[in-house]
Amino acid sequence: MKVVAYVKLSIASLGILLTLQSLARAEPVRIVGLGAASCNRFISDVAKDPAMISQYYSWAQGYLSAILLTRPAGVDTNLNLNPQSFGPEQQVEYLSNFCVKQKDKEFPDGVQELYKLLRTKS
Repeated sequence: MKVVAYVKLSIASLGILLTLQSLARAEPVRIVGLGAASCNRFISDVAKDPAMISQYYSWAQGYLSAILLTRPAGVDTNLNLNPQSFGPEQQVEYLSNFCVKQKDKEFPDGVQELYKLLRTKS
């Protein structure tokens, strides 16, 4: 049973790694899910239904975790994606502000910038 879970986790991790490696090469990739939206779409969705912010943030947490999981050994080892000084409320505000200020960007761009910011907070 543990072997099956390990294999599934390994396959998922490999998929995430390959996706993020493609991003590093600046090749276009297809990120999927609710958060794979433009900032304009994010702003529109949240304006129509403010509860959508929690769904976008859940997606962002998964994306942040994927970035962290694919970092090279010894890089960001102790990174806290939920530091007390910059918790979920501040992270949601950061992502919202990112999209309001840069409507031509994609929501995942904001999540990547949030990751860089979290590196300075840990």
